[in-house]
Amino acid sequence: MRDSPNQWHRAGALLVIVASGCTDPDLASGLDTAGPPTVSAVIVTGETGNEATYCNPDRGNRTPNVCVAGQPVEPVTDVRPLNWTARVVFKELLDPAIEDIDSTTGEGSIARAHPFTLTCGGAAVAYDGFYDPSGNHETTPVGPALVIHAHTQPGAATAAACRLAINPGTVHDKDGAPAPSDVAFAFTIAPLQVRSSGPAAGATGVDPAAPITITLNSRIDAASLAGNVTVTGTTGPAIAAAVTVLANDPTTIVIDPAAALAHGATYTVAVNAGVRDTLGGALAAPHSFAFTTAP
Repeated sequence: MRDSPNQWHRAGALLVIVASGCTDPDLASGLDTAGPPTVSAVIVTGETGNEATYCNPDRGNRTPNVCVAGQPVEPVTDVRPLNWTARVVFKELLDPAIEDIDSTTGEGSIARAHPFTLTCGGAAVAYDGFYDPSGNHETTPVGPALVIHAHTQPGAATAAACRLAINPGTVHDKDGAPAPSDVAFAFTIAPLQVRSSGPAAGATGVDPAAPITITLNSRIDAASLAGNVTVTGTTGPAIAAAVTVLANDPTTIVIDPAAALAHGATYTVAVNAGVRDTLGGALAAPHSFAFTTAP
């Protein structure tokens, strides 16, 4: 198992050194030390898994070309709003001074170097990350990479268009040559959407006293819930209920009916498009599901 990013990437760096110590490191590893440290690929974690923004339009051969200014990049449009990760892969080893290592934890940080400008919806987004010399435990393609974790709140609004660009003079190869600063990569955060519910859609035999929960893919603005989340029976108006955001999980809505639901009845829960995340992103589309209580 991977205990920490730096334990792995330190081990990966050692493996590269040992494997290539008796021969030309470029031939052994496929790295290219000629010229500046150019970008070969950018991989962003999407809602459905790892999705690559390869600069090579032909993804079939899995050998992306160098990313250059103005070259099309395959867009990623479903980057998960929370805890997404991006890997910027280079064609050669970088100057490790870009990373600060915590002497106590061994964890790396590129916050001081600030090698990228990251904006989403036109606003700057805080990030941190580490330098991964080998990249052999990550996604294809492997290679020296700067790994970015945009985990810092408030993060990015859902459905926001983002741009990642190298800051001039911040990234150098091991010989001191600077990386091109005229290459930028675009991706889009996934829209606000419902991920799951409790009870599940179509569930039967539900305890009438059980809480009703709805989990979305981003932090929810509690003020946007009023009038936008309802529970109705087969007939009649919506039932009275308190609708709140779960204290220890701001992605989850909790519906607490003022009175226990009836036995053997079907109820429909509706979430309207007026629900928003904490940065103003709106629910992509209304969502509803039904369940039936135990007789």
